[in-house]
Amino acid sequence: MVEEDHSLVWFYLPKESRWSNIIKQTTKLGEILTDAVRSVAKTNPKLQGVIDFVDFNATASGQRIVGDDKLKLLIDILNKHRLGLRDVEPDILGRAYEYLLRKFAEGSGQSAGEFYTPREVAVLMAMVVEPKEGEEVYDPCLGSGGLLIKCHLRFKENYGNNTKIKPLKFYGQ
Repeated sequence: MVEEDHSLVWFYLPKESRWSNIIKQTTKLGEILTDAVRSVAKTNPKLQGVIDFVDFNATASGQRIVGDDKLKLLIDILNKHRLGLRDVEPDILGRAYEYLLRKFAEGSGQSAGEFYTPREVAVLMAMVVEPKEGEEVYDPCLGSGGLLIKCHLRFKENYGNNTKIKPLKFYGQ
């Protein structure tokens, strides 16, 4: 049913973009990955302009930035791990993003704290704020939204999925 009507799900992954297809590829990986990402965006209009600008064949000074050999190595490494929803912690992408931000900040000569709010600090801040039913949470330096996410998670720890509780409202700039 989902193959015929993609609106039945929040997110649809076309066959050509699925991992089972990607891992079979051995040549033209840059082109295949670029097409796969663009296919995902085309099938999921909310992602258009968000992920479909990536070009795995991009060049700088006439040479590919990431060659097919490196892409194949990355695919092989990722294929060694189970990354399904039941196999990883709930916020694996958020944690990976925070890790990369930290490494980027350190690589540019800044401390991670100057560049973004470290995870541990955001968790502590959420515990101090202790968001209550119906309250508003505002982050004036929103960035990746990590502080708001930690406040939401703290709220859920305290109230669970109780639908009778007035939800939090989040704001940022």
